[in-house]
Amino acid sequence: MWAKVKLAIAVVILSGLVWIFAERAQIQNTTITVDLVLVESRSDLFVQFLDQSGDILVSDGTPGQQRHLSMRLTVQGPAGRIQQVRPDQNSITPVILLDVQNFKGLEISPDVQEYSFNIIEYLNERRWFDKDYLQVIEVEPMEVIRIRSTRRVERQLPVVVRSELGAEFSQAVVDPQIITAHILPEQPLEASVILTEEQRREAAQQAISVVARITAPGVPEKVNVTVRLPETTAIWPEDEIKTPNLGIIMPLSMVGKYQVEVEDIQALLDEYSPVRFQGAAEAVNEYRSQRYHLLLEIDEKDRDQVDPPPSRRLSYNLPPGTANIKIINPVTTAARFHVQKTGPLSGKRASDTYEELKLFGVNVR
Repeated sequence: MWAKVKLAIAVVILSGLVWIFAERAQIQNTTITVDLVLVESRSDLFVQFLDQSGDILVSDGTPGQQRHLSMRLTVQGPAGRIQQVRPDQNSITPVILLDVQNFKGLEISPDVQEYSFNIIEYLNERRWFDKDYLQVIEVEPMEVIRIRSTRRVERQLPVVVRSELGAEFSQAVVDPQIITAHILPEQPLEASVILTEEQRREAAQQAISVVARITAPGVPEKVNVTVRLPETTAIWPEDEIKTPNLGIIMPLSMVGKYQVEVEDIQALLDEYSPVRFQGAAEAVNEYRSQRYHLLLEIDEKDRDQVDPPPSRRLSYNLPPGTANIKIINPVTTAARFHVQKTGPLSGKRASDTYEELKLFGVNVR
């Protein structure tokens, strides 16, 4: 009886071993997407991914904002294990944290170090997928990862309070007035508080708690502060000009000798209309009374540019003291125009020589 039991146990063990060896013998590959994420383990360090040329990787149009790098890994291993890690539509992308303090860097300057390593070797040496009997055999888009570490400096930064339109509240009472932060050498030397209209009204009645931000690559530093505005702080009203007038500014040497034709001028004005702005009452009234609310400036060099024709953004002809008036959502569309030679003035005014601009006016500088 005992012999039969031992034989049964041996059969079970041998069957398990056969299954294990058979599974390992069936080697398969699959592709896994992972995110490499940079970790700033020290507040005085700022880390960035570099591309293969040594330039800082760009995200959303801003250099240095890219804090993670998506990688496609080809892993190889037993068929059963491959099935377990093969991603599906409900899979969560694995995250691999990278701390530069785990690498040996090359000193570029006293404050800058660069790191370079093979991501395949890095993952396999750390047995990242070893628990699943898997090895990384290929990666995309790059096998060599490059990282730059820049030392931040400790600075004392004043807290500046502004409206959403950029007007500074110089009489604001802020606590604390100065904050300490680690920033990069080229960063602005201030911490900024932006008050909404609701916050501005509330701060004129009592001290409010807000966040001061240091605009920086990566994650900006934030500090809680309190702000109190004088009760006399004006709440600037909003206003608009539904049909703004366009003026042309040109050198005196060109007056009477050249005419300007703006492409699709009505469509351009429609895009700039209405001009919405906010400001102190006297500034609002002055801007509304301006002869020209928008300006297109012509340079002498525009005479020689034909194909493609010159283009330039219209400017808002704000009155002096523009700190008291701000354009809401300013338009940045450029006007395309042609500068053509014309005849002499023949006693006419400069604006009369430009038929297409009679409705919009001409300024001379």
